Amino acid sequence: MLNSIAENIWEYNHPLKLAGMDIGHRMTVIRLNKNELFIHSPVPLDDTLFNELKSLGRVSAIIAPSRMHDLFLMPYFKRYPQAQFYCAPGLAEEHPQLPFTAELSLEKNYFWNKEIQQLIIHGMPKVNEVVFLHRPSGSLIVADLVFNLGRDNSLLTNGYLFLASAYRKTTPSRLFKLLIKDKQAMKLSIEIMLLWDFDRLIMGHGDIVNNSAKDALRKAYAWLL
Repeated sequence: MLNSIAENIWEYNHPLKLAGMDIGHRMTVIRLNKNELFIHSPVPLDDTLFNELKSLGRVSAIIAPSRMHDLFLMPYFKRYPQAQFYCAPGLAEEHPQLPFTAELSLEKNYFWNKEIQQLIIHGMPKVNEVVFLHRPSGSLIVADLVFNLGRDNSLLTNGYLFLASAYRKTTPSRLFKLLIKDKQAMKLSIEIMLLWDFDRLIMGHGDIVNNSAKDALRKAYAWLL
């Protein structure tokens, strides 16, 4: 189930439909120093995945990276009581039944910061996405900041994407753009991200961009920059 992307980083793209569209849902797993696992945007947890994760290391951090990525979490709380659970600002208040350790903050140092840094995307309070840079592999990990769909999808999905000017493009979705409330704050977040050193873009929905990812991100947000 887990596919290796680079040294100490894996992904699993679980099938997911939204309003009839096949968009998939990708989980990213990073193995840190001391065999600690950092799990970004969990997919459904079954015994097969549980055993695969166990073979990689000890699950230490589980991340819900935006207010729109709140699915599939409950089984992880039950099976990984020793882990720390972090979420995007606002998500814990929306879901008081989920016992998060804390909301993510730029003011706090986390045990993963020697290898992973994070940035809260401002200007979208209904989303509050937090993006992550895995420095050793040069990988930028996002949830909904960009999609990269349009290959090996259903005709219905491809039709939706074509009408939304998102077919076979690395681009934010039309819905995502509509949720921007402060374009200047969003622009500043994108500019900060583009200063980071990465060449791979791992998104929650769509194909991974393995080369020239910074150029792809800059092109995706040229309308805002």
